[in-house]
Amino acid sequence: MTERLVKYRFPNIKSIMIGLTLIMGACSTDGPSYQREVLDLKNIDFSMDAELFYRSATQKSNLNVDSKKQFVEVFNLTNGWSTFEVKKFSIKDIVAKFDEVIFNRVNAITGNDGKFKLVNAQAELTGVELNNLYKDLNAGFGDPIKVDSVAGSTYTRMYRYTWEGKEQVLQIVSIFNPARPERLEQINARIPDKDLRIVNERPSISLFICKKSSMDAILDLDLVDGDWVKFKY
Repeated sequence: MTERLVKYRFPNIKSIMIGLTLIMGACSTDGPSYQREVLDLKNIDFSMDAELFYRSATQKSNLNVDSKKQFVEVFNLTNGWSTFEVKKFSIKDIVAKFDEVIFNRVNAITGNDGKFKLVNAQAELTGVELNNLYKDLNAGFGDPIKVDSVAGSTYTRMYRYTWEGKEQVLQIVSIFNPARPERLEQINARIPDKDLRIVNERPSISLFICKKSSMDAILDLDLVDGDWVKFKY
C-alpha cells in the first residue's frame, strides 16, 4: 500500500515542480520592453537590464519596410560598456514620456554590468513644447544648475540646460532656448540669409538622463560619435 501511494504522489510533485519552473522563468523575463510599454523618463529605473529591455528591437527583421517596429543597433565600447542606438523609427512613435511630453526614440549607454548609465531620449518639439518640458523639469528638480550655449551655425546656437536630482543628472540640448517659448518665425527673423533659415518647425531635441554615480565614468568614455557628443557636464 505504501508503494502504491508513492507511485501516485510522484507525478503530482513533478507537475508542481515543472509549474514552478515555468513561473520562475516567466518572472525572470518580466519587466518593461522597448516600444511595448511607454518608458517613464521621470522615474527611470537604472537597474533595468538593457539587453532584455531592447531585445525585441534588436531583431534584423525590424528593418523590413513593412515592420512598424524600431530597430536598435548595439555597439561595443571600452571596458565592456555598450551603446544601444535607434537606427530606424517613426516620428509618430511613442516610446517614452516625461510628464506630458512625448519622445519617439530612446538611446542608451550601459556599463559592464549591462545596466543603464546614460539615456538619450529624443523628440521633435516646437519651441513652445520644449518650454513646457523646461517648466516640468524646473517643477521637479528646481532651477538648472548649469546653463551654457555654443555656436550651432552662423546665426544659431545650441543650448544646454542641466538639472541635478538625487540620483540623476538631466540635460536638455536644443537649438531652441528651452527657457523661452520661441517660435520658428522668431528665430528665422534673426537670420538675414534666407538660405540659412531653419525649415523644420520641430527640430530634434535631446533629453539626457545620467545616473549620477556613473557621471565620471561616462565622461571618461570620450564619446566622439553621434548625439552622445552633445552631453557635457
